[in-house]
Amino acid sequence: YTSIGADANNTVYIAFIHEGSLKLATVDETGDDKVVTVDPSGAVTMFCSLRVFGPQSAYRVGIAYYEYDNDTRLKLALMDGNGRFSIHTVEEGGSVGAYVSLAGTAQWESLRIAYRDALRKTVKVARMREPGNPQAGWWTFHADTMTDVGTYVSLAMNENPQTREITAVAGYHDAGNQRARAL
Repeated sequence: YTSIGADANNTVYIAFIHEGSLKLATVDETGDDKVVTVDPSGAVTMFCSLRVFGPQSAYRVGIAYYEYDNDTRLKLALMDGNGRFSIHTVEEGGSVGAYVSLAGTAQWESLRIAYRDALRKTVKVARMREPGNPQAGWWTFHADTMTDVGTYVSLAMNENPQTREITAVAGYHDAGNQRARAL
């Protein structure tokens, strides 16, 4: 699984998983490319979602991803303007974090993460308890608790520039009823 985004300077960012490690490839408009290891744990599996933030943001890139070893964790890696990553655990335990989708506005502080709780077969959403402070913890809630939902989740957000009101919508598969759903 890969996830891709581009910034205002035409730099392309590609998050991917290789041999259990989360990687980030960048290619700028001159064609210079680079690959860095974001999380070398060896426990990163299948699912990642990348978001490029605006030029005024404290962070340039965010990557939400699913980690599995003896337990599961939903994690978030944030890359600052110097290319350094900070890694934060959003939720752990049970079977959380599959089919992860990261969305936000131009400023990273408003980001949300939608994902599947495979144990409960529900869609969950996470957001920071204190906007702009991932260290303060995360609010997580079950957004849809219908029977067997949450695979292939995709999250989008928009901010009204006049009111700063944020609208979010998630689409996902409802396996129990064999149809697509949105909330």
